[in-house]
Amino acid sequence: MDGAVVVSQRGGDFKLTLGEDLSVAYLTNDAVMAQLYLEESLAFRINTPEAAVHLVYR
Repeated sequence: MDGAVVVSQRGGDFKLTLGEDLSVAYLTNDAVMAQLYLEESLAFRINTPEAAVHLVYR
């Protein structure tokens, strides 16, 4: 489990902000089909330093 992370579940330690922008973008096409994809912005913020602890075994 080297590299594991212990994450707090008490609430208020993290904030997820989803953007209000949504894009449809072109990826590729051939003679029959075009491939599109959706893209949305988001931000994940850690509010307190003790919210997550990185575990390293030596």
